[in-house]
Amino acid sequence: NNVTATATSATTTSITTIVPTGATTGKISVTVGCYTAISVSNFTICNPPPPPGTISNSRCGNGTVTITASGTVNGNYRWYDVATGGTAISGEVNNSFTTPVLTATTTYYVSIMIGSCESARVAVIATINTLPAAPITTGASGCSLSAIILNASGGTSGQYRWYTFATGGTALTGQTNSSYTTPSLTITTTYYVSINNGTCESARTLVIAMITGLCAQPPIINTAPLSTTVGGIVTIDLKPLITTSGTLNINSIQLTVPPSSGAIGTITNGVLTISYQGIAFTGKEIFSIRACDNNGNCSTQQFEIEVAGDVVVYNALSPNGANPVFTIEYIELIPETKNNSVTIFDRWQNEVWSASNYNNSSVVFKGVSNSGSDLPTGIYFYKIEFASGKKMQTGFISLKR
Repeated sequence: NNVTATATSATTTSITTIVPTGATTGKISVTVGCYTAISVSNFTICNPPPPPGTISNSRCGNGTVTITASGTVNGNYRWYDVATGGTAISGEVNNSFTTPVLTATTTYYVSIMIGSCESARVAVIATINTLPAAPITTGASGCSLSAIILNASGGTSGQYRWYTFATGGTALTGQTNSSYTTPSLTITTTYYVSINNGTCESARTLVIAMITGLCAQPPIINTAPLSTTVGGIVTIDLKPLITTSGTLNINSIQLTVPPSSGAIGTITNGVLTISYQGIAFTGKEIFSIRACDNNGNCSTQQFEIEVAGDVVVYNALSPNGANPVFTIEYIELIPETKNNSVTIFDRWQNEVWSASNYNNSSVVFKGVSNSGSDLPTGIYFYKIEFASGKKMQTGFISLKR
């Protein structure tokens, strides 16, 4: 800033001096020729700098916008709606200004007023972004416990936002496309959808998922324990295992996943037959059955089948350890061995335990005598007899406590 001072003597002289940047008031001393300190003059600089920082702002749709400026203290700002001339907006003297309700982008101007001196004005923009048009929706209906597909149009994939609230709340996660599949509903439910173009979001449009009544439920297929022996055949009527609210389609009953062993499965009039003839397989495996009603409602169920080999005797018994019972594998599954008699003897051939129809669960030797006393560690002997005439089996048991 330059300040000019005038000194008067025999000759009137004007002197220009430099005032530090930012100073607005102060004093200078003037010396002319042989005269020193002729006068001291007060000065005031009347050109404050314009606001060095402004922040424009925006909103979606009609409404007010708050814009700001910086560079001085509150009380020293002046806000205008014209670039030059005109009158400052009444009462707006602070660093922020909230516009009236705007319907279009509008430029305002702000200056700094120090005393009676005012800076140049700086433009600040209040931007009004246009809202996207609300989407057009198509509702849908279905029966209770069904998912319903709702649709909307007007935007592009990725712009849609689906809600369960008319206003507020959070959009449904991941639902940004023109169609939305509801969860399983039991009552008529209203949803809402908007379009978000990345800057602004439209108003929400409601769309109704209407429940019109009860749906016909798919058939329920109950399982049943199935077993056979090596080379055996299993036959079971599946119809009593299937319940449905409609009418069962007998011809729809199918073996959809056959046994992985290669056993041949067929279904005729709802009767399942699985043949293990010629197949050397023992153990458990899974197969699946599918059934439908006359309306096309279908369901699938897995079945487990156990194929037993010959009786397998495990002759180690540790009542308090890993092998707490005397196991005779498959004895309860094989038709020739289900009716049986098992007797346990001590080393002096005294009978200590016996039972009929041994089955490894409810009828099983646990190292306890028939009188209820724990048998001591030692070697015992077993005898297994079969009512079918199958050859008797004998051997020893090692019991360890």
